[in-house]
This record gives sequence, C-alpha cells and structure tokens, in this order.
Amino acid sequence: MLIESYRDLDVWKAGHQMVLAVYGETSHFPDGEKYGVTSQIRRSAVSIPANLAEGFGKRSVKDFLRYCLIANGSLQETSYLLLLSKDLGYLSDEQYESLDSLTGKVGSLLGGLERSLRKQLKSTEPLNE
Repeated sequence: MLIESYRDLDVWKAGHQMVLAVYGETSHFPDGEKYGVTSQIRRSAVSIPANLAEGFGKRSVKDFLRYCLIANGSLQETSYLLLLSKDLGYLSDEQYESLDSLTGKVGSLLGGLERSLRKQLKSTEPLNE
C-alpha cells in the first residue's frame, strides 16, 4: 500500500487512539491537576501523532526521522506521566496497564518506522570516494 497521508501510518493511528484514551482517563483527574499533570500528560500524548503528521509533511526522509525521534521523546514523557498518575492514585492499576499497553504498541510501531527511515537514508547516501 502506498502511503499518501500520515493518516495511513499504523503508528499514527495507534498514537491517535492513545491520545483519545489519555483524554478519556484524564477527564477524571482531580480539578486541582487541571493545569498540572492533566495538562502535561495530554500535551505530551498529543505531541506524538502531531509530530508524526508534521514530519510526514516535510517530504524528506531525514526530516521525517527527526520528527519521529521527537515523537519518541514525547512517548517517553507520556509513559512517565502515566506512571506518576498511577502512583499519585489518579489511575487505577487497570487503567494504567491499559494505557501502558497502548504506549508500548506505539513505541513498537515507532521503532519500526525509525528503522525503516534509517535504511532509506543509508540507501540514498552518496558514496564516499
């Protein structure tokens, strides 16, 4: 299948589903966290598919890879904030495990995309003479 849009990417689809789940679960966080953990976890989660979309739009393998690496950083941030939320008692163990599973899926897909982009970069590098 030819990838014509960032929406065709499995990693973007998984990232988008993760964002929807994060928004759903954080809607029950304490009101006092509205501008704290709630805001931060939502922003870091949204950053993942947003960076994939932006990187795809650059139409350069090198730029797309750079944005994938940024998305991975946001994924790691989101993963930590989910753990913090569980430890603070904002997420039950079950809620945390569900969201953590989604972050794992996104991470796996993102790693595959990064490897593919790195291969493409190597195949297009000029030969050293």
